[in-house]
Amino acid sequence: MNSSTRIIRAALLAAAAAALATAAYLLREKHQEAVAAVQNIQDQLDALDPATRAAVIARLTSDEVKRVRGNQPCPRWSPSAAFPPAASAAATAGLAGLAVRLDSVSSGSVRELA
Repeated sequence: MNSSTRIIRAALLAAAAAALATAAYLLREKHQEAVAAVQNIQDQLDALDPATRAAVIARLTSDEVKRVRGNQPCPRWSPSAAFPPAASAAATAGLAGLAVRLDSVSSGSVRELA
């Protein structure tokens, strides 16, 4: 191997290592954001009285079941039908929607959920 090939390989290896480090950092950051969002939602749910909490959970469960069923056109089971990419996005959006709905519940608009 000549020196230019070694230099190119070393540069590519360094670039791949930098890309891997950046991806790991971004993944850890997103994970920490998700953990914080889940903890915030759990804290808000814990702050509700039992009847309101049950109503909120029932409504959110119903909404998410409808949303997931709408994203699965295939009636038979397959890994891609059971875990579609849209369901992951819907779950993430559902967490954000839960925080908004919990804020509206804590401000007194419980009739909206019942």
